[in-house]
Amino acid sequence: MGKLLDFYHSSLRRRIIVLMTGFILVFLIGAGCLYWYDHKLSVEYDETKAKLDDRKEVAQKLDRQFNRIFFEGRGYVAFERDEFKEDILELENKIKVSINELRRVSTTPDDRIFASEVESFYDYYVRIVDETFELIDQGKIDEVKKNSENGNTERVSTFLRQLDNYNDSIQQSTDEAYGELRSKEATSQTVFLSFVLIMLLLLMRIMRSIARQIGKPLEEVATSAQHISETGTYQNWSFEKDRQDEIGQLSRAFEKMVFTVQDKEEHLVAQNEELQAQQDELEAQQEELERLLHLAQDRGGAARTKERIHQRHLKLSE
Repeated sequence: MGKLLDFYHSSLRRRIIVLMTGFILVFLIGAGCLYWYDHKLSVEYDETKAKLDDRKEVAQKLDRQFNRIFFEGRGYVAFERDEFKEDILELENKIKVSINELRRVSTTPDDRIFASEVESFYDYYVRIVDETFELIDQGKIDEVKKNSENGNTERVSTFLRQLDNYNDSIQQSTDEAYGELRSKEATSQTVFLSFVLIMLLLLMRIMRSIARQIGKPLEEVATSAQHISETGTYQNWSFEKDRQDEIGQLSRAFEKMVFTVQDKEEHLVAQNEELQAQQDELEAQQEELERLLHLAQDRGGAARTKERIHQRHLKLSE
């Protein structure tokens, strides 16, 4: 772990790459999870809607078939035509197939209970139809009317209402499934917007961290360089020399350069002072020599004057 941290802190470029790569990975993972959740919602809704559509299609088919068989039954009772009887027998087979389809698409306990009720009513109605056929064949029309008045018609009406209620419940379930989907999608969109906002804040934090790690040390170096160029003096700047990355290398190199320049400047100043002292000494010696020369010249001129006076005196004595 320590080696990984050293490896991470030893390069500013590597640190930036790690931060940005981590940010991109987090963003991709978060966006992928939200996409998966939305896709899951869509798939679940499609599956639920497909099941509801299958149930609705079978229920509507049963509704049409039962209404038609009731119509054909009334027609047969009224007109005693064999075409109606044949249609009734054919519809009985179709209804039996539709009931099997209803059992196949039933997914809830209520659906299975309703399928059992439909099958029970079908068996009851087939029995009534067979009895009606037999009574009509025997010419007992009054018995047929009597059976109708004994509650057969009421039970048929009750079953049709149950069938209509079942169709309404399927439509209500479809609407509820769609409403639940919209609610979850709205929640998902809110979560996505919150996620994007959090990622933007995280990106701003990363950019601030990068700016602080790069901009602040470079600003200190630039300020120090400007101060040195303007005043020629060096202050004890707090360079981040302990860092192992490029900024630390730059800080140490700049500080070393400043100290080197300062040492050379001090050495040059010392040499200049020494040269100035030697120059002053030479000038003093030169002035002394000039003074002695003038003195010597003055003494030589006095001796020659004295010699001329002496020679003139000798001439006068002769």
